[in-house]
Amino acid sequence: MAVREIFSVKLRRSFMLEGCMTYLIFATLCSVSIILFLRFSEGMNLNRYVVTSANYLIASVITLFLVLKGDILLDSDGMWSFLTEFWDVFRNSKTFSNAASPWWALFLGVIAGNFFFLAFIYYQKSLKESGVAVTGVIGKLSVVVLPPFFALVLWLEIPGPIRCLGIVFAIISVLLSGKKTGESHLKPSVAVILFFMFSGFAEFFNKLFQKYATISTRPLFLFAVFSTALVISMPFVIRSRKPRWIEVGIGLVVGVPNLFSSFFLISALNSVPASVAFPLYGIGSLMLMSIGGMLLFKEILDKKDWLMIASAVVSIALLSGGN
Repeated sequence: MAVREIFSVKLRRSFMLEGCMTYLIFATLCSVSIILFLRFSEGMNLNRYVVTSANYLIASVITLFLVLKGDILLDSDGMWSFLTEFWDVFRNSKTFSNAASPWWALFLGVIAGNFFFLAFIYYQKSLKESGVAVTGVIGKLSVVVLPPFFALVLWLEIPGPIRCLGIVFAIISVLLSGKKTGESHLKPSVAVILFFMFSGFAEFFNKLFQKYATISTRPLFLFAVFSTALVISMPFVIRSRKPRWIEVGIGLVVGVPNLFSSFFLISALNSVPASVAFPLYGIGSLMLMSIGGMLLFKEILDKKDWLMIASAVVSIALLSGGN
């Protein structure tokens, strides 16, 4: 009987892990679609503030619909529960109660919205100043390095030796993707450094939410993130030149995968450690971005590109199968 129960538990865990890996694949595909679509729109002289605002507008509308559909409530009793549980949750690494979780989602989402906005703005600035290759490297390096580092410091999420080796290969993959011929080399410009920091923090907020909240409040967290970013971006739009429909359209198209990349990533983090999920998410996006560039934009992959893809495949195998 005991053996059967142990086998049943292991089987359930295996199915849960497979499901979470599926969510991670969906998050990666959404992330890649954002990059490829922005790559497609290069040279259109777009107003980045209009694109950013339209992106956050559609994400806010979708998440508001999900909040209303899920009947997620913010009431005074829940706020009191949030305030009384706050220190105990963080001291003892607990999860907020069902009543308090919506307030944690709102509180954290408002803070995260500032970082998401800044990451998106400096992403576009870095694209303009440093080129696609450098920006891609910095963006994926921030995801591979910063969230796992924060998880290590805060919760002692220490990966095993095989997964540590996988992280090393992930970093190698990211570095191999840089320094393309004819583009800017890696250099510590202000835009690049700020993009690295804001991007890493923005992704880590997904883990912070998942760690302490009930998953049912995820739509409220994402609504708070994107609506906050929308409010911040609007003054920039008002002060800029008159928006063009192409800018609004591109922003709306980009906003859907931008929302669901976070949506699926949070689902994956329920069972996949941050030290595994974020490197897989980062290098998976990088590898598919290179393949997509080759197939869709006829980009020629050199030896370094193929080495990067090979290193990424090794990293994915080690991170997925290691302990």
